[in-house]
Amino acid sequence: MPKNKVKKEIVKKLPFKGALDVHENIRSLMKLLPRLGYIIVKIKWQVSNIVPTAGISHTYKLYINKGYFESITKDERVAVLKHEALHIAHRHWERLIDVSQPYIAEIAKEISINQYIDGLPEGCLNVNMFNLDKGLTLEDYYKKLLKIAENNSKDLKNKSDGNPLKGDSKDLKGNPILGDKICKDAEEYAESIGKESGNMFEKVEILPTNYKAKINALVGCQPSTTKIKRSYSRRSKRFVKSPGLKKELELGNCIFGLDTSGSMSQEELGKALDVAKKIRHKCSKLTMIQGDTEVKDISSVKKNVREMTIKGRGGTTLTPIVEKAKEFGYPKVPLIMFTDGDVWDYPPKEQLKNSVWVFTKGSNAITFSKSHPGVKYAVMM
Repeated sequence: MPKNKVKKEIVKKLPFKGALDVHENIRSLMKLLPRLGYIIVKIKWQVSNIVPTAGISHTYKLYINKGYFESITKDERVAVLKHEALHIAHRHWERLIDVSQPYIAEIAKEISINQYIDGLPEGCLNVNMFNLDKGLTLEDYYKKLLKIAENNSKDLKNKSDGNPLKGDSKDLKGNPILGDKICKDAEEYAESIGKESGNMFEKVEILPTNYKAKINALVGCQPSTTKIKRSYSRRSKRFVKSPGLKKELELGNCIFGLDTSGSMSQEELGKALDVAKKIRHKCSKLTMIQGDTEVKDISSVKKNVREMTIKGRGGTTLTPIVEKAKEFGYPKVPLIMFTDGDVWDYPPKEQLKNSVWVFTKGSNAITFSKSHPGVKYAVMM
């Protein structure tokens, strides 16, 4: 089939409802940016009042509010369609999922794609609103917005509340197989007509962001013991013979390796100690091993720990920490290594069984995953 006929056949299959000519808006997007236009074709669309402006569901269906689309210009409609297609093209259904600050992740997703779009309706978020540079990845924007929120969370919230497309992709977390197929089909279509949609597609590096779940899984699979504790709660009507007694499950030992090299910032070390404190409440004993080019300190973390002296601040070689952990039962006892990843050499993957490596920098985590396939790792945003 000739190339020009391919596009006509696709456009003929587009649904059309009501007086609003979304059909023509999609045709304009396909002519301008075939890859993104084809994504809209593949996910289908429907005029509906279940969304205030526009939004994509977890089933990869686009809902368009008739009143909103009629209130904006044709060029703005095309820009909104481009915006929704970029959510799919940048794989937002699997990026920054289950992070600690989901509303900040939503803002990051908005500005990361809006930097490639001109002519959006008034109020749509952009990098200039937050004095951020263009050309960064979604994960980088999330980190920078977290720092902004630490200083002025109220201002960040006020700006996001005025966004007309707020929440348009919050339910996008859907079937990854279907998402992959949509993106692949759209890319093949753009190539088939010899026209790609430019440089608006960032290099997507998928990062596991839910480091807490990985740590919980690692610690939770350890043998547990039943511990009887006396509480001072009122008598139980069901257990009259044993008032004030309760059973608790207590997990076994755990080892926390901490990178204390000079490249670790005070903020990163503070986060590490906070993680160690929370892990301590899950296990019966937590041994912390600090090190830079060699082991600098070994201590037992208390449940009520509030501060800790950091020892090290030199170069980075984490092999000594792993070797020292063996003296405390590793790999039978799980090891959690906390580092920024600025390491010139890692232990071989064969020595890293039953461990999770928590990175503060996404790019270093990706390098680690490629050199140590199969070893659990996560990124702390």
